[in-house]
Amino acid sequence: LREEPDLVIGLPGLHSRLQQPLQENRIPFLLLSLSNFEQIKRAVTILADVSGRRAEGQALIAGMERDMAETAAALPKEAARFVVIHGTAQSVTIECDGTLACDAAAYLGLKNAFGDLQAPEGGSHLPFSMEQLVEKDPDILFLTTMVTPGKEEDAFKDHLMAHPAWAALKAVREGRVYFLPQKYFLMSPGVEYPKAVRFMAEQLYPDRVRKEER
Repeated sequence: LREEPDLVIGLPGLHSRLQQPLQENRIPFLLLSLSNFEQIKRAVTILADVSGRRAEGQALIAGMERDMAETAAALPKEAARFVVIHGTAQSVTIECDGTLACDAAAYLGLKNAFGDLQAPEGGSHLPFSMEQLVEKDPDILFLTTMVTPGKEEDAFKDHLMAHPAWAALKAVREGRVYFLPQKYFLMSPGVEYPKAVRFMAEQLYPDRVRKEER
């Protein structure tokens, strides 16, 4: 506060506690969400405007949209249904529309099998139910977790893969179960969002999308 900034920018949840003390000191405070592409575009627009680089910001957004459109255009028009399951050491949950993974999948033309359900207010996940998952029987399963890289499967063994109904799921039978990396689908990739979309496309259709070095 001694620096007397003209504007403080933070992330919801992580920096929300700063709102009151900053307001009390009459310091402008802006929370920017980065959980999907629309929010990322909004953040880029705002930051470009406040830094006096509006044209550069719009050019950056246009480039991102162009890259994503090229990726989507390379894929077959498939009306596949997906589910994103998030795992921790204690439990698994279903990701709702609006998360990074669900947003990327929707951009590629996939349909969320749980898209008709909404998370509790302020949340982005639904309680997991194997019975509901079996009923939906999606074509594709995406798995996300913050577990140490290389040990991702550990987050799903007890609460998901050990269930007797797991092997009967269509996505499992057809080998369409994919682990999504933290750097793209849990920690916002920001302006590298097109790389998240491309990564997902590479997993789904490796014969259609040339894999990029990372």
